[in-house]
Amino acid sequence: GLEEQPERELKLLLQCKNTRSKWLHPLNLDNLSVTNNILAIALLCQQFEIAIQCLLRAIDVYHCIYRYNHPMIGLKCVSLGSIFSSIGDRENAITYLQMGKDSLSVTHGSDSEIVEDINKLIEANI
Repeated sequence: GLEEQPERELKLLLQCKNTRSKWLHPLNLDNLSVTNNILAIALLCQQFEIAIQCLLRAIDVYHCIYRYNHPMIGLKCVSLGSIFSSIGDRENAITYLQMGKDSLSVTHGSDSEIVEDINKLIEANI
């Protein structure tokens, strides 16, 4: 039925990623596109380990492209911290939430609403 479609899509995307990884550099933007699609479906399917690996890979790629303090790096770190928080890994949650906060404080300002929200998430994990 329809409930099986996300799992099927996830399986196909993982196969696609495996095929592409044979030919493309791990930091290639085409791989990042597939990784971001896998991330979305993995979250939908609550496959958090896959989502964590996707976010770690995306952060690596964005660091290579943008270096530090780019909003995409900050947002991916916050997403990763949120997942770690939801699975009870407070240490990693705080680490990645802080990384996201540091980056977004530079790009959005330390008094911005998003940074204040991240502070609340960090407080909830202490």
